[in-house]
This record gives sequence, structure tokens and C-alpha cells, in this order.
Amino acid sequence: MSVLATSHRPLAAIITAVLVLVLALAPAAAIAQEVSPEPSPAPAESTPAVATSPMGAWLVTAFDAWQTGLTEPLPESVLRLSFLADGRLQGETACGRFNGGWSGEGRELFAGVAPTGFLGCADAQTGEAIGLSTALEAVVGWQADELGGLALLDASGATRLLLEPLQVGDPTGEWLVTRYRRANGEWAEPVPDRPMELRLQPDGLLEGSTGCRLLLGEYRFDAGDITIGPFDVEGLPCEGDVGRAERRLLRALGTVTTWEQGGDSLTLSDETQPVVELVRALEDAG
Repeated sequence: MSVLATSHRPLAAIITAVLVLVLALAPAAAIAQEVSPEPSPAPAESTPAVATSPMGAWLVTAFDAWQTGLTEPLPESVLRLSFLADGRLQGETACGRFNGGWSGEGRELFAGVAPTGFLGCADAQTGEAIGLSTALEAVVGWQADELGGLALLDASGATRLLLEPLQVGDPTGEWLVTRYRRANGEWAEPVPDRPMELRLQPDGLLEGSTGCRLLLGEYRFDAGDITIGPFDVEGLPCEGDVGRAERRLLRALGTVTTWEQGGDSLTLSDETQPVVELVRALEDAG
């Protein structure tokens, strides 16, 4: 045997060993590639639940009064609708609050608005309020969208109003009265150093102070609807300004039918206008 042939044997053995190792590792690498986990998809953003009923509080984002196409509210206007469980319809335009009624089963919806005066309202806002009621009276059905909103439809299937859910908050908590409306329509403020308070408990009990005596009673609310009473006061009556302020506050509370919360403020209204305005007590705001 030649020296050349002998010297090549170690090289051949090394090459053979390398090939065997490569072939052995190749399937493992392929398997590892096959089972390597895919990157986890980014979590999907949550979307509002699809509405199953028109009941609740809504913000009007567009309406078609005269079948000329949807138009948005005026820049300074906020248009609200509340379909209450007892068949009442309440709403608000830049000209004030209005009332009406609604009915319907399944996808049917019929609504009407009681005649409302527009004294002191500008022409553009008056036209908008009339247009909104006209669009509502043409509605015969509703359809939900994927974002939790509603389209109110007329008999031809055309959209007459577009609504999105209105987050009305929760009136429970401790509130301080900042002003209340007198019987003559003028606003009045609590007597200095005689705070007026309302504590609306989650169980429907009402406690507070008139600035003179302890106030105790009940309240009930649903969507934008609220009833305060029956209620009573405990303690000796006050005289002068404090006594008059108490009587005026109690009268205003007895007329309340709707409520609206905006951050740390709460507005209680009668059938036509706000009658008591409050802010959340500091110890309750934290």
C-alpha cells in the first residue's frame, strides 16, 4: 500500500463523520422549524355590544328631517334622546328639553314628540328642533350597528336618525347643591355657611341637608329618568333666609323628572328645564 493512500484515510474518515453529523442534525432542525410557535397575535380591541333594544339614552349624531339626506347637528348643539321603559320619550335640543312617547315590538319603533315652545331660541336652533321631531315622527323601525349604535328607519327603509350610546353615568354618591330654581324661574344659591347636600345611596335611599334640617327619603332612576320622593325633613324649622331657602329647595326637588351627570356635576331637571345643580362632594370625588 502506498504512502499517499494511507495518508488520505484519516481525511476520508473526517469527511464521512461530518456528513453523518449534518444528516443527523438536518431532520431535527426541520422539526424545530415546524414546531416553533408563531408570534401571538395582538389582542383585538374591544368593541361595544350590539344594541338589542332602542331603550336607553342616546346621542343624535345625524338626522334627516325632510328626506334630503342626513345632516349633523349644529356645531353648538347637543341632541339627546332617551327611550324609557314605561314608553315615555325624553330628549334635549339647543332649545331645551322635550317629551313624547314611543312604542314597538321587535324591530318596530314608533315615536312622537309633544308640541314644545321655542321662546327665546334662535331661528337655526328652532329649525333644528323641528327637524328632529319631524324625523322622529317618520320612524317605523330600527337597526343596530356593530359599534353599539342605532339607525332609525322610515317606511321606505331610509335612515332618518343615527344614534350612538350616551354614557349617562350614575347619580349615586354625595353631592353639594350649587344653585336651585325658584318658583318664579330665577336661580338662587344656598345661604352662606348653610350647605345643602344630597346623598343618593345605591339602595335607593336619600339623605342630606336642606341647610336647616336633615332630609330623608327615597329616589329611583333609570337611564335619564329620576323620581325623588317621598321625602321629609327632621328637626326644628328655621326662620328667615334659611327657612325660605329650604322651602324653595324642597319644592324644586319635588318637580324633578330627569337627571344628567357630567364628570363631577349633576343636573336635576323638571319637564322643561334644570331646577337643581350640584357638584360632587370632595370626600366623594376621590
